Amino acid sequence: MYHLAVKNAYSNTTFFRDSATPVDYEIKIRELEGKIAELKSDIASSHASTNNAENTANNAQTTANTAQATANTVKTNASIAENTAHNAQTTTDAAKITANITRITAKNVLIADRNSHCRYTEEFSALRKVTLDSGLKLVKEVCPATVNETDLKDIFPAPTIGATPKFDSRIAKYSDEDILKMIIFYNDKFGIALSDNLTERIDKFRSFLLDCGEL
Repeated sequence: MYHLAVKNAYSNTTFFRDSATPVDYEIKIRELEGKIAELKSDIASSHASTNNAENTANNAQTTANTAQATANTVKTNASIAENTAHNAQTTTDAAKITANITRITAKNVLIADRNSHCRYTEEFSALRKVTLDSGLKLVKEVCPATVNETDLKDIFPAPTIGATPKFDSRIAKYSDEDILKMIIFYNDKFGIALSDNLTERIDKFRSFLLDCGEL
């Protein structure tokens, strides 16, 4: 059937031959088969090239994914190392602060002992600050109605550990504002409650200077 189709095709086409020249159909068939084989080879080669290109693309994507995974791992490890270093520094800083507070507290014990041997409060010395930050928030908890809270100013920058305030040893003459300023400086309420009157507040601040308060 295939050979017959080729023969008919050549019989109906004058392009391939002169009318007086007979056609060798077997030769023509072999020529067509050769061309078909070439086309099949070209198609197979094209498929192979396409497959190679796809494999190359897949390999490139795999390499990119591996590189990204490696980069993510490196980034994660770097973050862990940074956090570890930060935690170590935080621990070191906390240890230094604790050691400093311990040292200052020991000095306060000596100051309080000297104060306890004074005949008059006018001879008292101020204790050193041992609590971080300002006590402005504490002031709001114990501020009496006679004092305008907005008139109280915070200390900038906050006093450092070991600092002492501008101290007036005439404690018996302290006003509510004077006591509140000491609370802001020391960040300590000295055991004062909102319901305490001025005399009670002065007595509690005096006790703080004699026994280091709540230390």
